[in-house]
Amino acid sequence: MSANGEGAGAKKRVLFSGYFGAGNLGDEAILSATLARFHAQFGDTLDPIVESRDPVATRRSQGAITTVRPELLLLSEAIRSSDLVVWGGGGLLQDIWHFPVEDLFRNPRAGIPWYVRVPLLSAFWGVPCILYAQGIGPVEHAESRRLIAVVANSLPAITVRDEPSAALLRECGVTAPITVTADPAFALRIEAGQIPAQMRAHGLDSLPRPLAALVPRLPPGEETDWIEPYVRGVDRWLEASGGSVAFLPFDQGRARDVGICDGLRRRMARPDRAVVVERIEKPAGALALLGGCDLVLATRLHGVILAAVAGTPVAALDYDPKVAAAAADLDVPVLPLHSIREQSIFEAMSALAAEPERRREALAGRIEYLRSREEWNVRRAAALLARPASSRSPDDSSRELQEAKDFLSIASRQLAVASRELSESRAREADVAVELARVSEEFERWKSSRTGRIQQATWDLSARLLPEGSRRRQIYRRLRGLPEPLPPSEIPARDSSPSEPPGPRDFPGELAAFEERLLHAPKVPVVAIFSATRLREDEGQRPTQFALELARRGTAVVFVFWRWSADEPSPQDRLESRIFQVPIDVVASDPDILFRRFRGFPRRVVFEFPHPSFLEPLAAANAEGWTTVYDVLDDWEDFHRVGQAAWYREGFERHLAGTSGVVTAVHPLLVERAAALGARAPILVPNGVRTEIAAVGTRRRLRRGRVTVGYFGYLAGAWFDWEIVAAAARARPRWVFHLIGYGGSAEGVELPENVVLHGRVAQSELASYAACWDVGIVPFKESRLAAGADPIKTYEYLAMGLPVVVTGVFPPRGAEAHVTRAGSADEFVAAIEKGGRTRRRRADRRDFAKGCTWARRLDALLDAAGGFEREDPERRALFGAPE
Repeated sequence: MSANGEGAGAKKRVLFSGYFGAGNLGDEAILSATLARFHAQFGDTLDPIVESRDPVATRRSQGAITTVRPELLLLSEAIRSSDLVVWGGGGLLQDIWHFPVEDLFRNPRAGIPWYVRVPLLSAFWGVPCILYAQGIGPVEHAESRRLIAVVANSLPAITVRDEPSAALLRECGVTAPITVTADPAFALRIEAGQIPAQMRAHGLDSLPRPLAALVPRLPPGEETDWIEPYVRGVDRWLEASGGSVAFLPFDQGRARDVGICDGLRRRMARPDRAVVVERIEKPAGALALLGGCDLVLATRLHGVILAAVAGTPVAALDYDPKVAAAAADLDVPVLPLHSIREQSIFEAMSALAAEPERRREALAGRIEYLRSREEWNVRRAAALLARPASSRSPDDSSRELQEAKDFLSIASRQLAVASRELSESRAREADVAVELARVSEEFERWKSSRTGRIQQATWDLSARLLPEGSRRRQIYRRLRGLPEPLPPSEIPARDSSPSEPPGPRDFPGELAAFEERLLHAPKVPVVAIFSATRLREDEGQRPTQFALELARRGTAVVFVFWRWSADEPSPQDRLESRIFQVPIDVVASDPDILFRRFRGFPRRVVFEFPHPSFLEPLAAANAEGWTTVYDVLDDWEDFHRVGQAAWYREGFERHLAGTSGVVTAVHPLLVERAAALGARAPILVPNGVRTEIAAVGTRRRLRRGRVTVGYFGYLAGAWFDWEIVAAAARARPRWVFHLIGYGGSAEGVELPENVVLHGRVAQSELASYAACWDVGIVPFKESRLAAGADPIKTYEYLAMGLPVVVTGVFPPRGAEAHVTRAGSADEFVAAIEKGGRTRRRRADRRDFAKGCTWARRLDALLDAAGGFEREDPERRALFGAPE
């Protein structure tokens, strides 16, 4: 039984897979025509879902429709729930590079390795798949041909758009029946009123006639010998006819086609007689524009097809066998692009303009014939859906299916594990949702209870009687012994930022402008950093320090930061330093706005925590050739256990560790854990220090003791050991303990009077406090979480010349002479006492810190990324070697 049930009225879920959502008008025309055919065939029973590289663009082009991104797990789930997979059309099966079969499911980026995942996953889930109206070739490598034969022979139906494609499949070894049909785009029709509306919308209605539409493209290998004769031939025709030309770029997903059109126009003798139509949103718009012209000269295949469908006389420039095949089917003139001459261009355009009616009549007859052939595509698909579920696949004992299963066995275990992890992740998310609902319900009950109403009334009264910032509030704080709040200049603004424009932010547009700035400057590397914190120097977190150090080196940085809601301000105050800041939720919802940019630049992305929303950004980064780095900062599983990372999913961290090109970790224990999660040869890159933090401004007058002890940082009870601090303070009442921090309180632990709480202090002022201390401490609870931590404050204490005593965590490698680890309250007190007597070794501690700068840590991370890139010949072949 199908995923959606059997019966005449049952919904039929059909997955359409091809090169969709990439902005190519030809492929979008295929999708539009195919969907129209299926809707006409199945009516309201059709439940379509489209595999799209850009779901937003697909919905803009095709209307409201369900989409799925081509990430492996998501695609697998979509196929499993479908009744039929329509694989194509378009030219999907082409040799781009040789590949090892075992890498089929390891992030293939394009070509045959990318596209054959669809029929293989269909076979894995037992869902029928039709090879639909594809154009095949070129296919050169023997292993590619064998794979195509294995996959095609296991399919229950095959249709191709031309006879050369059928012949090539047979050469590859395909013995299954092949039906030669036609390209789906032949089924399109111009809607009434579309031509004048489109011509007006793009300013073509006022151009001198005859009007020629030119649809060029740069051929593979980027040969340019054709450009001069092409332009000269068009110029001659313009001079002789008195007409004009409109360039129509069909690849809307890349700036390249627009650039080609604009470059050709600038080379013309009369560029004032030419227009470049820069944006064509839908295939219907392109069809109408072609129909409004008097003749078409097209290099792109679907420029030829859509011109013929529109009834406009067309000549084809043959850069690929598929163009010659279409021209032969349509019986239209064809000129080989590699050997064109000025005279041949001029004569072809002149002939098209001279006999328009005869050519329109001839085209109409050929189109009707090709439409009747094209209709067999949907007929074969309908026949598959009409067959009982038990008979939709070839016999399990067939040699062809067994060969396909042999290929699948390479990846089936990985796929099963990934699917199970996805299910477990969803189950955990459901549990979290239930827990959140329970907490929300309890909170509402508390608010309506007598205690809750009294507490809320107390808060309201306090706000009225003791408003924040008032003198009465200051007196109240002093009487209660509460720390003074930070001055406004040191509190991050939450309302607005001078650098933030009012109203909704157009982050894709701003990022495009940032990219444009880089294009006009000497080429620099681009590094994206996904950070759990904002870019704030006064907090000094590792992602921030890496970003600032990269910027100092001239690298362009895209700092992708976490925010809790879309209402939070998103500052853009570091563009002059080549740092662009964008919220994580913006990139997670549409990864292509980042990862399809900066092509031609050395590109790397660093994920600083394993949030599940990075699933699609990770896939997009790998697919677009970015070097992916997972930088492990903490034992996130234990973080989750103590309630500090409710979002954590072990399954995704395994995926991130196993899929990233490079994995680094701040601590040897985390290196081991990363290896256990599936990372290949993880590398130790500890935390570091900005040595300027040791600069002392105005000295603070702090309460001193026989030994003065200090701490700065987060005070979360999940790891900060309040009890050991209180015990040490009670044991040594003549010592003074200064605690600077935020994020937690003593949580029921009674603190002696020689423990002084300072609240939050700006990072630039920390050295002024620490100048009064004898010892710096890191009092963390014994746990797996602490054992794998590498606190930045340890290095900062050493840069300030302080001896350091820690609990729970371990000294950095090489710092054992300066950092003492205590295992009990008594050892903690003894180590502090000893540290207080070692003031003369301050220079040694500072020298150690100088060897642990963020610049050196960044060097280590970049060296690891560079090593990965040098050892990956496939990456070099596809994307070039980073500079």
